[in-house]
Amino acid sequence: MTAYAHISTTLMVAEFVVLLTALLLGFRLERIHPVTKLNYLLWISTVSTSNLYYLMHNLQNKGLYLPFSVMDVVDIGIYVLLPAALQNHFSISLKKWTPAGTAGALFGAVNIWLWILWSGKWLGNLMNAVPFIYLMFICARSLQESGAFTRTEAVCLLSALTVAMIGESILYFMTGTVYMVLDILGYIVLFSCTLYFIFKTVDALKRGSGDKAFALSASSYAMSAVTGYLSYEPIYFVAEGMVILSMFLTYLALRKKDREALA
Repeated sequence: MTAYAHISTTLMVAEFVVLLTALLLGFRLERIHPVTKLNYLLWISTVSTSNLYYLMHNLQNKGLYLPFSVMDVVDIGIYVLLPAALQNHFSISLKKWTPAGTAGALFGAVNIWLWILWSGKWLGNLMNAVPFIYLMFICARSLQESGAFTRTEAVCLLSALTVAMIGESILYFMTGTVYMVLDILGYIVLFSCTLYFIFKTVDALKRGSGDKAFALSASSYAMSAVTGYLSYEPIYFVAEGMVILSMFLTYLALRKKDREALA
C-alpha cells in the first residue's frame, strides 16, 4: 500500500467506528419524531454500508474509483434519507420554493456539473443529480426554517460559494499559474465555508436550539462532502475528516433535540 492508501484506509476505519457508534446510540433516541428517527437511522446504516464496501475494496487493492458501480445507487439513498429526516422534522413543503431553497438547489446542480466535468462519470452523477439537488434544497430550507444564520451571514456565505463555484468551473479550462491561483482560492473558500458551518453547529449544540443544531449539522455534512468531492489528495483527507466529524455532530444534534423534549 502507498502512504495515501494507508491514510485512506485509516480514515475509513475511523469513519466506520463513528458511524457504528452513532447508529447504536441513535436507537436510544426516544422523544424525536419516529419518522425523523427512522430516516436518520436508515441514513447512518446506508452510509455505514457504503463505507464498509469501500474499505473492503481498498484493502483488496482494487482502488476506489470505478466508472460505475452499485455504490452509485447506494449514494442515492445517502442523498435522500438525511434530507427526508430534515423535511419531516421541519415540515418542509417541496412545493414552496423560497430564495434560500432555490439557491440550495442551484448549488447542488452546479456541483453535479462540476463532478461530471472533472471526473467524466456521466451515468453515476446524472443518476444522483436529483437526489443531491434535493439534499441541498432541504438543507437550505432547514437553515431558513431554524433561523440558523443571520441575513448577513447568509449573504456572505452565498457570495463566497458562488465565487467558489465560478472559480471551479473556470479552473477546468486553465493551466499554469492561473490554474494554481484559482485552485488555491477555491480550497480556501470551500474549507473556510465548511469550517464555519461546523463552528456554527458546535455553537448551536452548546448555546442554541436542537432545531438549529440539526439543520447546521446536516448542512455541515453536505458542505464537507462537496469540499471533499472537489479536492485532490492529500487535501481530500482533511475534507473527509470533516465529513466524519459532521456525521457525529448530526447525532449530537438529534440527541440535543431529544433532551429538549424533557424540558
